[in-house]
Amino acid sequence: MRPVLLLEVNEVPLRVYQKYAGDPRFPNIRKLLNESVQLDTLISDEGELSPWCTWPTIHRGMSKRDHGIFHLGQDPATFRGTPIWDEYLKRGLSVGVFGSLQSWPPKDPGAGGFYIPDTFAPSPECRPNWIEPIQALNLGLVRENGRVMVDGLVSHALNPGLWLSLIRAGVRPSTLARSFFQVVREKFQPMFRQRRVSFQALLFWDIFRGLYNPLRPPAFATFFTNHIASVEHRFWNHVFPEDFSAKPANREHLATMDFAIKIADEILGEAFEWRRQNPEIILVVANSMGQGARVSKKHEGFELSVKNISQLFSTLGVPPGLKQNLAMAPQLTFDVENSIDPALFVQKLSALTCRSGRKILLCESLNKTVTVSVSTPPSNEIEGDVFLLGGREVGISELGMERLAVDPGTAYHVPEGQIFVQGLETSSLPKKKLVPAEDVKSLLLAWAEISPSDTYGKTPEIRV
Repeated sequence: MRPVLLLEVNEVPLRVYQKYAGDPRFPNIRKLLNESVQLDTLISDEGELSPWCTWPTIHRGMSKRDHGIFHLGQDPATFRGTPIWDEYLKRGLSVGVFGSLQSWPPKDPGAGGFYIPDTFAPSPECRPNWIEPIQALNLGLVRENGRVMVDGLVSHALNPGLWLSLIRAGVRPSTLARSFFQVVREKFQPMFRQRRVSFQALLFWDIFRGLYNPLRPPAFATFFTNHIASVEHRFWNHVFPEDFSAKPANREHLATMDFAIKIADEILGEAFEWRRQNPEIILVVANSMGQGARVSKKHEGFELSVKNISQLFSTLGVPPGLKQNLAMAPQLTFDVENSIDPALFVQKLSALTCRSGRKILLCESLNKTVTVSVSTPPSNEIEGDVFLLGGREVGISELGMERLAVDPGTAYHVPEGQIFVQGLETSSLPKKKLVPAEDVKSLLLAWAEISPSDTYGKTPEIRV
């Protein structure tokens, strides 16, 4: 058996890697492309592509239709299939899970292992448990801002207890210094606020490297980061202005992407060094899908956002006490079990419309959870910020909602993805370069020399 280290670099397409591979500032991006085997993947999930659905397709070896994972905050009892880390645990092997989507609740990771669930976990439980204060802060920041911009981090920066916890977790003094100067710098240059999500990746990687021992690694380990994808969504037009007829007035956020790529380059450099120390490690860098240019037409420079859940529910006639799970804005997720009939809950939320009759709150229920998407109609349909509820007019403030200014998105998900692999013989590779995303799990098990017989579907065809 060979240890596998899977770096889940969310939604970074080949085009982005290729753009930066020729820049001497990013030698490890160049090494990734020049010294790895590349396979193309294709996600076949039906409907809108979302990472909290496509990553389970990779992890479980089955499509969204089969694994049944549709939303953040969804009851794990409704999930189907076996994630790859459970395949290892069933065989008595250790795992190191760090941030992989839909990985809650944590499990005993085995000797030398660790288990830190994703940023949207319902609770801060981790293995080892001394990571929990940091995870609790992480989840708290997400709860404060569902767009994961880490806004609340500034207010915590002067808390000495937090700094002590970060140092114990293995965060390097250089990372703490960079974080401090980031906080100072953005006070004078607001554009640097957009780098916050990259600092989240930087901090978490330090914690990961403190837990991961390349000389005695877990049999399978993952590390998830979304920091480049976040920049792509908003500033693709600054990186690839040629994709748009309307060019940006300036390209100041090209530097934001450069910084995000630099963090990824540093992560790759350390992973390459671990392979030098232990050539048995199979290093896999993957996405579950990519991104491509697309101008968002869902809003006109703003989105509707729920500022006060209690006030919204009071106005709609929903009883208090529902448990709210973490989700990415503009979605909200609630546990309704033992609180209110799900059908009645959906009925009450669906009653809120704009003057045209368009619904503002779009609901989907699954088992004990209901996911609510906050839609933003065109401005001419919500003139004066007045809505209709049961035939009467209600203002936006009465609903506990607000208009939130947002940058129009300039990139969105595409089904094509890639995986880069180091440490394999040619005979271990599939005959075809294009691999269905559902086959990646079986490939990873086969490369680790673990029988994939328990996995869903067929074992990918391997060269002989």
